[in-house]
Amino acid sequence: MAECLAKKIGVVSEDESYDVNKAKELMVGKLEEEWQKELLNKAFDACGDMKVDVSWKDDPEPYKCNPQALQMKHCIWRQLELNCPEERRSHDKRCEIMRENLAKSQEQQK
Repeated sequence: MAECLAKKIGVVSEDESYDVNKAKELMVGKLEEEWQKELLNKAFDACGDMKVDVSWKDDPEPYKCNPQALQMKHCIWRQLELNCPEERRSHDKRCEIMRENLAKSQEQQK
C-alpha cells in the first residue's frame, strides 16, 4: 500500500527510485506550525541518506514490492518520536517505553 500511494503522489518514479526531496516538500508543505516543519525537515535530513533494501529488485516473483516508501515512512516516524520537543510529548508509560526502545534500536544501528 505504501508503494502504491508513493507512486500515486509521485515520490516513487517509474524506475522505482524514491524521491526524498519531493516527499519532503509534499509533507512539510502540509504543516502549518513552524516547530512541526523544523522537526520534519530534521527527520528527512536524518533519513535522506538511509540505505534502503534493494534486494526486492532481484526477487524472481512477478509481483514485486518496493519497500522504499515504507522504510522511509518508518525512519521518519522514528525520528519524529525521538526528537519531538519535550513539551509536546505524551508522557504516559507506554510512550516512554516506546521511545526508550526506539533510542536503543537506533544506537544499535550505529
